[in-house]
Amino acid sequence: MKGKFLFSAGFGLLWLGVSMYFSIFWAQEAAQALPELYVWWAIIGIALLPGFLMSAMFFSNLIHWRLKKYPSTAQATTVLMCAYNEQETIAQAIQAILDQEYLGAIRLLVIDNGSTDNTKQEILRMQQKAKENRMVEYLFCAKPGKANALNCGLAQVHTPFFLTVDADTFLEKRPSKKLWTTS
Repeated sequence: MKGKFLFSAGFGLLWLGVSMYFSIFWAQEAAQALPELYVWWAIIGIALLPGFLMSAMFFSNLIHWRLKKYPSTAQATTVLMCAYNEQETIAQAIQAILDQEYLGAIRLLVIDNGSTDNTKQEILRMQQKAKENRMVEYLFCAKPGKANALNCGLAQVHTPFFLTVDADTFLEKRPSKKLWTTS
């Protein structure tokens, strides 16, 4: 741990040295119009010290970075999608959820928060497109506000995992890991 700290601090000092080299010309030019002490105080406070600290933190984070490993799961998941007058985008957002290559069951709970357009009809139309292991449910929340809609939806979550997305969000389809065989 001490070695990693010294390594990142060393890179910070290297950055400070390069910055100091370039700031000398800047300071000489600025010192013609302002007192030299003030110029160096400003350069150190505005550029050199923050630059050193940020570069040391950057290298420290780079040294300690590890790819998070999440457990492989195929457990049922609920997706909460709050909608208010989203007739233009809701079908695409629902289709993006239905197209996910997640191995577990996905229960999409779309909470209509008092829409006055054709959002409900779009949701019901998309219910018919749900495939095996995918379910689209419609829930109406009369109390205005996204927080209220989320609370209505959260009361209906019975799966070990859940997430929320906006009705104008299109989740990227991630390819699942496949085992390739050669014959």
